Amino acid sequence: MSDSVAQDMIQAFFERWQRLEEEKVAISGDLKELFAEAKANGFDTKVLRVVFRDKVADQNAKSEFEAVYDLYWSALGTPYATGARPTRDTSPRASRNGVEGVPEGQGETGAGTEGAIPSTGSKIHPSEAAMLPLSALQ
Repeated sequence: MSDSVAQDMIQAFFERWQRLEEEKVAISGDLKELFAEAKANGFDTKVLRVVFRDKVADQNAKSEFEAVYDLYWSALGTPYATGARPTRDTSPRASRNGVEGVPEGQGETGAGTEGAIPSTGSKIHPSEAAMLPLSALQ
């Protein structure tokens, strides 16, 4: 009798797993369509994925990561430029001079505007420019 119950449970688990796998494939297709639409509208999908992931990230885990990052950075003995925190990645959400919160051309060297984002007629911080459609930056 217990074999029959176990077999029934295994069969039920298998059927649930099969249904979930099918849903996963459908959701994956929906996500591809979503990002294809965003790309067609001029958005950088790589940046969108990072922004979306950061938006739903656990704030406690994020704070812990930031604290450990600051500890490791200070262990290298490298001071922050003008009190601004350096970026820890090369994603487009980071300013192009490599220092978040510091206007273009005023990074660690304080020279030039190489890599500056083209003017759109209004003042847009480089970290915000990554969230705009590419057509808005031209």
